[in-house]
Amino acid sequence: MQKISNNFLQNNAEVCIVIYIRSQVDYLQSLYFELLKWGLGDEFYAFARRVASTHKIEYKDWQFLFNYAEIAKTLQPLKGLEIVFRDYEDLVDNNTVSDFCKVIGVDSGKMEVPAEINKINERLTSNTLLKLFIRNRVGAFPDGVLDVVDELFAEEDGKLVLSISAQKIFQDLNDRNGMNKNKSALKLPENTMSGFNIEKVFSFETCGLVLKLMKIAKEPVMRKQLIAEWQGWVRQV
Repeated sequence: MQKISNNFLQNNAEVCIVIYIRSQVDYLQSLYFELLKWGLGDEFYAFARRVASTHKIEYKDWQFLFNYAEIAKTLQPLKGLEIVFRDYEDLVDNNTVSDFCKVIGVDSGKMEVPAEINKINERLTSNTLLKLFIRNRVGAFPDGVLDVVDELFAEEDGKLVLSISAQKIFQDLNDRNGMNKNKSALKLPENTMSGFNIEKVFSFETCGLVLKLMKIAKEPVMRKQLIAEWQGWVRQV
C-alpha cells in the first residue's frame, strides 16, 4: 500500500484512505450470509467462535479482519497519507456513495447516485439462506429440499437473531475496538428475543432435519410434529 500511495505523492496528490467499519455483531452475520453465496458450509456456531478466538476469517483467497484496532495499528506507519475510519451505521444520506463524497469534499448532489443504492446489499430471505447452507454442506440441492425448507418457514417471518451469549462476546469485542464510542454502532436489532436463533438454523441438526423430512414425505403427521418441534427449538435464543 505504501508503494501505491508513493505513486500519488510523487505527483503532489493528497492520499486519503477511507475505511468503513461496523459493529462486529452486524459484520459477523452479514459476512456469514455473504459467504454462503460463495459455497461456505460451516455451521454458524463454528464460524462465530472462530471469529471470537482469532478475530478474523480466512476463506478461499480472502481474509476478513474483525480487530479494527489492529488494522489501525498496521496502517499507522504509512507515511504521507490520511487514514479515515467511518461508521457504517452512521452514513451520510444512509449510503456509502454520499458518505464517501462527504469525506473527500465532493458534492454528491452533482453525481448520479442510483436510486436503488440502498437495495444493492439487501439480505436474502431466511429460507433462501438456509437452502444455500444445505446445498453447501451436501454438495447439491437434493430433490425436494427447496420445498421442505419453505415449509419450515411457511408460517414464520424467518427473522434471524444472534443468541444472547454470542451477542455479549461480540459486544466485548466492540468495546475493545473502541466501537463503544458510537452507541449506534453497538445497537442490536430490536426485539432481540423474538426470532430464530441463527446458530440453530444454520446447524448440523437443522440440515439433518431437512434431509429426514424429505424421506418421510408421505407421513404428514410426523412431518408436522417435527417441524413444530424445530420451530420451538430455534426460537430458544
